[in-house]
Amino acid sequence: MEQQMSFWEQEIIYQYLFLISPDEKIISDVKNFKEDFFSRINSLNPNRYSTAHISLLEYANADLSEENIIEHAKKALIQVQSFEINLIKFGVFHHGDFMRTIILHIEKEEPIIHVSNLLAKEFKSLKGKMRQVCKKDAHLTIAKSITTAEYNKLKSHVDQLKYHAEFVCKSIQVFKKNINVEDAKYEFVAELLLKS
Repeated sequence: MEQQMSFWEQEIIYQYLFLISPDEKIISDVKNFKEDFFSRINSLNPNRYSTAHISLLEYANADLSEENIIEHAKKALIQVQSFEINLIKFGVFHHGDFMRTIILHIEKEEPIIHVSNLLAKEFKSLKGKMRQVCKKDAHLTIAKSITTAEYNKLKSHVDQLKYHAEFVCKSIQVFKKNINVEDAKYEFVAELLLKS
């Protein structure tokens, strides 16, 4: 019997991810945290190798060209000023009883949520599939979707760690991946500069 394709597989090729990228020092710090955490639980979780970022929005639309998508994003962000982001401490998200995600909390997250809301408003007016990743609780993910048992092995270590860092968000980066390709990786598309 022929397997039916999902809507995404039939209609849409690329999914676009809008994100904030921290500075090189924070990217390096997060890479070290990931290596430390995942080594301690002996995990090859794919998130172990992802680069530090703050996700804002995912969007896909088979009817819009890449250029159109970038133009809509620029329109949404046209009045947004650069702003400071402060990473203040480790935290955890609970996904039911069996999964956890270790994060870095962000102090004064309102500017990030505002940017996410502007993008969501712009793309909501168009056809396509959208997921607003950052509606509330803006954060930077360290260890995504680990089991509760794995988290419990890390908890006392994570609780002892102190971390604080800050950087200025001067741009929003756009990446894309082909969702019809299994295990496709995101590739860089554009950097949208904010007002200085």
